[in-house]
Amino acid sequence: MLLPIIDKYIASSTNVELFYMPITLPVLITAVLFAICHLQYYRLSTQSIRFMIFAFLGGILLGAMAEMTESILFSVILHLVFNISAVYVAKRKGAYHHASELDSVK
Repeated sequence: MLLPIIDKYIASSTNVELFYMPITLPVLITAVLFAICHLQYYRLSTQSIRFMIFAFLGGILLGAMAEMTESILFSVILHLVFNISAVYVAKRKGAYHHASELDSVK
């Protein structure tokens, strides 16, 4: 969401291309902010650093897609699908661990 605002004030010449997608300075700044925003869910630890790196790489991918298509629609849909998948996997793991704990009590 910040990409259009940042793009207005910073020259967006293509720095690097990754899988035929432009990685510009506004995309990198937005990806850093995206990663920092995802830190709010975790305390600073090695695991949270891994999540931030993953969010940074995801931010680069989503930002480059938004810049390449000149629309945030595909990036928003992809982010939504990823979040729904992550919740599903987390709940499934939680249910698996919960069921195994019940079996060990018996």
